[in-house]
Amino acid sequence: MTIAGKQKSIVTLVAIAALLLLALSSFSAMLANVFAHQSERVQAQWQRTGVASKGQLIESQAWLDKALFYSPHNPEYLDAEGSAYAAALSFGLPESQAMSDPALQSLRDAIEARPYWPDTWAQLAFLKAQLNQLDNEFWLAYTSAEAYGPWEAYVIESLLSATLHRWSELSWPQRRRAVALFDRAAHYPRVARQALDIAESSGMLIGLCYSLDKSSLPRWVVKRCEKTSR
Repeated sequence: MTIAGKQKSIVTLVAIAALLLLALSSFSAMLANVFAHQSERVQAQWQRTGVASKGQLIESQAWLDKALFYSPHNPEYLDAEGSAYAAALSFGLPESQAMSDPALQSLRDAIEARPYWPDTWAQLAFLKAQLNQLDNEFWLAYTSAEAYGPWEAYVIESLLSATLHRWSELSWPQRRRAVALFDRAAHYPRVARQALDIAESSGMLIGLCYSLDKSSLPRWVVKRCEKTSR
């Protein structure tokens, strides 16, 4: 075989190998997406009913483990893993406490892969608050989420939920940050109502209403605060 012929054969083999790798990568991504979708289906069940079981948590995690096996650094799947643990905590599943460290690490890995994604930062802040970890990492997550997604409804909802659940543990400057966040939440009635409900269930509604600048808020928020103060 001539030199030119050998070179052509090598180029052909390299091209075939590249195509095989591309096909394998596409197949892995497809499988990962299928498994992640199954996990979403399970999570959608408990979001719809408002109740989660140990079996559902295990099933959701099993599907995510498979998705991450085929796409180990996918930030969407890492974020979903952290979200699943956070949901388990909010539902009060005792098994979720033992899963808190892996959940936090999944969110940290997702942030490392996609550092400017506000939803993941907000999810990290929310999970840290659920774990009563109002440390430097919590405030870094809070600040980053606010910086990268100041008007995103999910970000506002998560950060307000995080701070209102821990209102009594916040300093006055920290409470003022939450109040400023509520001013933005007022543009999303569902988020604002949820925030007021959380504050009321935590016994903090009067304090929150007292801190708000009523002149900049929708009338329905003012009326609810007035009703509370009677």
